[in-house]
Amino acid sequence: MNEILLALWFASIQYGVSYELLYAIAKVESGLNPYAININGKGYYPESKEFALRLIENAENYDAGLMQINSFWIEKYDLEREKLFDPYYNAMWGAYILRYCQSIFGNTWKAVECYHRGEMRANRISNYSRRVCSIIYGKELCFTF
Repeated sequence: MNEILLALWFASIQYGVSYELLYAIAKVESGLNPYAININGKGYYPESKEFALRLIENAENYDAGLMQINSFWIEKYDLEREKLFDPYYNAMWGAYILRYCQSIFGNTWKAVECYHRGEMRANRISNYSRRVCSIIYGKELCFTF
């Protein structure tokens, strides 16, 4: 767990994004599991990098690793599949994508939606942002949006 937290901390510093926000996104996305996979909406939690790589071998739409980097970003930036399950590599790319979204929407919940759903669908605040908000601020402060 310390390695996960350290990876998120380094990534937050590298890209100038909030550590708390990056942590909350990782918690919602993967439960802080560096091998987490989501294929077409179904979550998997393999116990090894090798098994995780086998799961995504022929998948077209998937999210991988700690920050659940989507296959869209993986293809766009030509990311190395083998490294997606390294918490440092994954956290750095997650922070990069979050910073990209913040460059469009500012430090807002729409930027969080952009991270999760892409910039074209970040037009409304969903339950996803409420879950991220709840980790940072508690449910009581996040029920109104």
